Amino acid sequence: MTLTRKFNPMFTVISRNNCPFCLKAKELLSGNGIFFREFNLEEEENRWLLSLVRQADIKTVPQIYDMSGRYVGGYTELKTLMDNLEG
Repeated sequence: MTLTRKFNPMFTVISRNNCPFCLKAKELLSGNGIFFREFNLEEEENRWLLSLVRQADIKTVPQIYDMSGRYVGGYTELKTLMDNLEG
């Protein structure tokens, strides 16, 4: 029996609660069939990220990374990236 594994590219989204741009970014990714892993800074299991975010002097969310770990930016940069892929 051979097991095959389908590769699903996955983005990473660092977010927080009640963030309209975080919601828009997640909707944009989902709407384009792109899987993502979300790390909500307000959830207990993701608190470890707070020190990294502070050390990097990050003040806004979402913070989005592509499947290679490259920094995309926030919602606006993600939207631009997605628009360029479609065009």
